[in-house]
Amino acid sequence: MRVFGYIRVSTDEQSDGTSLADQQRKIGSIATYRGHSDPIMISDVISGSVGLPDRPNGGRMWAELVKGDIVICSKLDRMFRSAEDALTTSRLLQERGVQLIITDMGVDPITENGISKLFFTMLAAVAEFERWRIKERANDGRAGKRKNGGHIGGDAPYGWRVEGSGKAASLIEIESEQSTIGAVKGLKAQGLSLRKVSDELAKGGRLNRLGKPFTAVQLERILKHDTKREARP
Repeated sequence: MRVFGYIRVSTDEQSDGTSLADQQRKIGSIATYRGHSDPIMISDVISGSVGLPDRPNGGRMWAELVKGDIVICSKLDRMFRSAEDALTTSRLLQERGVQLIITDMGVDPITENGISKLFFTMLAAVAEFERWRIKERANDGRAGKRKNGGHIGGDAPYGWRVEGSGKAASLIEIESEQSTIGAVKGLKAQGLSLRKVSDELAKGGRLNRLGKPFTAVQLERILKHDTKREARP
């Protein structure tokens, strides 16, 4: 049986090493309490967004762990990227017969049967909340960007072109295509079918970007996008 102490700081936390020293002290105290006086200390200076198996030293530890080993870390966020990552990784450790102790959660391994059920239930709930918040923030960001004329990805809709890239991408009107959109709306308002609208546009020399008559699907997409745009505050 081997006992590992895992400590981590991100690049912007390493200026004086205090965080590493504090983590090592906490881990040493727990190890001593449990009768393990000299844990093997593993440290990484890397962003917490990188999973444990992909970290330089954490990854080597991960590959070497075998049944009966113990890993001690000071906090969840020192070892895992998120609650979901903690849930998955700690379950893998449990399946491998590796005990995990998190010092700010007590002195007993959270992978032991007595406490693991509660621990994993709590992590699962937090992970679900994290997924919901990430999705909510992403939706809010896309909505805000769209409202301000930004482009959220994909091909530009008919009537527009993309200017810039990434977060700076925005939609710029194409005058000639905007004129065609106006014609489409006008013809549809007269009660014409989409096929008839396409025929009338072609007669007037209004064709799609490939130089062919508009299909019903293309016209429906144009009208749908324009309706959504007008509905925005």
